[in-house]
Amino acid sequence: MEPPTDPLWPHARTDGPREDQLLNGDLDIQMPRGTKRRRCKSVRVGVRTKCRLHMGPGRGWEEDVVFERKVEMMGGNAEGIVLDEGMQRFEFTLILPSTLAPHDWHPNGSVVQELFAEIEGQLTARTTSSFNLFGRKKRDQSRPSSRTPSRSPSPTSAHHSPRSMSPILAAADSLSITRQEVGLPAVPSYDQSQADPLGRGATLQEDDWIVGTVVTSRSVQVTHNPNPAGRYSDLDQSQNGFAEGLGVWDLKIMTDVFSIGGPLHARLTLPSPSPGLTVWFWRLRLKQTHTLSSPRDDSAEKKSVTQITNFDMAEYGTLPPRGIKHPDATHLALWRGQDAGGSSEGEFRSEGNAFMPKHHRARPTTLPGVITPVEVSHAFLCEVYFSVWGEDDRGVAMSDPGPGGLRYLQITKPVIVPSCSLVPARLDVPNCP
Repeated sequence: MEPPTDPLWPHARTDGPREDQLLNGDLDIQMPRGTKRRRCKSVRVGVRTKCRLHMGPGRGWEEDVVFERKVEMMGGNAEGIVLDEGMQRFEFTLILPSTLAPHDWHPNGSVVQELFAEIEGQLTARTTSSFNLFGRKKRDQSRPSSRTPSRSPSPTSAHHSPRSMSPILAAADSLSITRQEVGLPAVPSYDQSQADPLGRGATLQEDDWIVGTVVTSRSVQVTHNPNPAGRYSDLDQSQNGFAEGLGVWDLKIMTDVFSIGGPLHARLTLPSPSPGLTVWFWRLRLKQTHTLSSPRDDSAEKKSVTQITNFDMAEYGTLPPRGIKHPDATHLALWRGQDAGGSSEGEFRSEGNAFMPKHHRARPTTLPGVITPVEVSHAFLCEVYFSVWGEDDRGVAMSDPGPGGLRYLQITKPVIVPSCSLVPARLDVPNCP
């Protein structure tokens, strides 16, 4: 999906521009061989987004529906919709808002989406939505849960797994949702409709009604693409600055295809290091911050839970052992100037390849304007460990010159990380004839 055109729109609640997504598909209802025709009141398809968050001690796990939207593809009249033996196909279109929360998961929270379909039959005083299509009572597998109201005008429905469905759908791989390929059956002529009001060539009885509501679902994943052209993203990021003792530095991170789990090339350059400088070690990390916000909380009293995770992607050199505050020439170094007892001179350059963390450890960045209970942000961290001969770890001259105190520089660069699904193998798929 494309993110909102105007990132401020969800917060200001104005009529700013949006790039909503149309989800087109077909709903196939397969009636097993030998099953007599059945009637139902309506057939619906919808999409639902649910979150499961651990809001810390005292609250624990909370499960809520944060978005739900349904479309009734075919509303029945007083005589209902007739389902014949074999397959019936119904086209549908759902509008997914550009602000829809993406698929996400963390140890303490997750956001999932599902497509669901409902066949609504007749309800009697003795029936519930867990009855099967033949009217024989099954155990009610629905369970109550505390959930926030949907952000869509449509109400929230109970969820039943495909295994709890009636034999009619279970015997035919339940209910499938596929891409549009075939249109709806032709509309009967006026003469045919007068001769046969139901259009089925036979008279249906009162007990031909489906009893209860049959529900099935299929997991889907919503992903927002930060590239406005809809293609995969590359990366060519440069940052430079000056640090006392280290001098001028330049950091460059690049890749042709940038995503979770993808490769990177990193290069750290010191154009004019001082002769007293020693560079011991540097590494590249990805800092991930994810924040949970419960949809049950009021905006004025919202309490969030934040966790930070650092992923090591590349390391160069050898970090002096813990407890060594003034490492000397007995320890290996990437670059040691002549005044520090080494032979290095001129420009310092260190580079190599790295890999972003895999999708089961790191998650894509939440794009501006997206409304989600799990917000994720990222930044590159470059950490450099060095020392200057005759200076302590604060850069102050030592009374007795010798190996300098171990010092540390951290370079931070915010970055938007795309999903691992936004790669050429997924996006540059040839069109089918």
